[in-house]
Amino acid sequence: MGASIRRVWIVAPHFPPSNLASVHRARLLANHLAEQGWEARVLAAAPAFYEERPDPDLVRLVDPSVRVMHVGALPQRWTRPFGLGDLGIRAWWPMLRVLRAAAARGEVDVLHITIPPNYPALLGRALWSSHRVPYCVDYIDPWVPESDLGARPFSKLGVSLALARALEPLAVARASGLAGITPGYFEGVLRRNPRLRGTPTLACQYGASRRDAEAAAASDVRPRRLVRDDPAAQIVYAGALLP
Repeated sequence: MGASIRRVWIVAPHFPPSNLASVHRARLLANHLAEQGWEARVLAAAPAFYEERPDPDLVRLVDPSVRVMHVGALPQRWTRPFGLGDLGIRAWWPMLRVLRAAAARGEVDVLHITIPPNYPALLGRALWSSHRVPYCVDYIDPWVPESDLGARPFSKLGVSLALARALEPLAVARASGLAGITPGYFEGVLRRNPRLRGTPTLACQYGASRRDAEAAAASDVRPRRLVRDDPAAQIVYAGALLP
């Protein structure tokens, strides 16, 4: 492989065939990096460890240029009895081992971490500390909410919020960039961490890809609940509808 190839590792524990909306942030980014001279490598948990029902057809929407590497994770049956389902936690150590090994080989030029799940943001700080790899944290949703959401201190939500407030500053302290769906998703981070004021930021919505439309048109998959010759009005809910 030529020395001019620049490699972006995208940390996305959920990735196709996961059907979560957040997977498309990483997928759309990875699909178009080759056009800009970057090699995209996605680090995800193996689909066997997803709790959501997989959608195998989504794998067709991942560009062949994207290298996807899967790691193991703690099984849900071990962690759910303790109220722990977060895949970012269950796959954290396996992802760190892969990243450190790749960085030691000089194969990681930039690390891009989409959150949530939130705890993988700490992988960026860990890799910067061990190998000085620059990293960006991309906020699909805020990690630390603007209010306490009425959480009791020792409830599961209260503990989660306390961890968020304690860990986010550690995770972003050495970030080379912050991104988010809207500026509001990272403005709070800058406000809470004044030392990051000069850090490059980018607000970028999901957007759309013509490739997806072309793949859908060429696919033999048809809606199961939509009857085209039914004269009655039909409403199909395809997911979140935001203003």
